[in-house]
Amino acid sequence: MRIARDFGTVSSILPEGTSLTDAPYTFFEAVRSALLFLSFDELQEHERPPKRMWTKGEQLNDWFEMVKKRRKDDLDSKSGGIEDPVDNDARQMLLVE
Repeated sequence: MRIARDFGTVSSILPEGTSLTDAPYTFFEAVRSALLFLSFDELQEHERPPKRMWTKGEQLNDWFEMVKKRRKDDLDSKSGGIEDPVDNDARQMLLVE
């Protein structure tokens, strides 16, 4: 599946002359799930869901909602909010009145 993902096509894992649309539903779902699971490698380690929940859609959705909230909270705490712009000549040149 990694090769199929890297080449951008699953034709390398199918019998010659067939396409994914010809494959049984169970095969299609297996390919889709495998590509989803491989995409978890692109996440930071602390953001990857535990393997026990990979096939549990609702738990997976909850996990990624938590990751999304944690990212937002981290971003907000690091930025400290938006500060007032610096009052200098360069800023004055950018202002249109």
